[in-house]
Amino acid sequence: MEGDVIETLYKKTTGDKVKELREKKDPIWSQDYLAELAGVSQTTVWRLENNQLKRGVPRQLIEDIARALDVSPEVLEESTIRLDHLPKDILDYIKDPRNLNEVKKAIYPLVVKQLGQTK
Repeated sequence: MEGDVIETLYKKTTGDKVKELREKKDPIWSQDYLAELAGVSQTTVWRLENNQLKRGVPRQLIEDIARALDVSPEVLEESTIRLDHLPKDILDYIKDPRNLNEVKKAIYPLVVKQLGQTK
């Protein structure tokens, strides 16, 4: 159970990041539009955003999507923050599912900033 809480807070896949960046466009870009700009199919964009690519995310796809979104490829790479250096009492609080919403509200914006996921 505790691993699920930690992953929910601190792990973002490439697909999660692509979807988030695409939806931040004003007006929101469709998957079709992103696919056209990146030179890939809409199905590929859908599979990427829904973490359905069977063989992982090819580097070339990351580069093509990053170019279309005007971000560096590193921004789109999967990221996880390790928490094993934190004091036990803080870890226990974070891992407690009853605290999940409060922890997300307090920590998530800092995690996003640290990972360079905002532009």
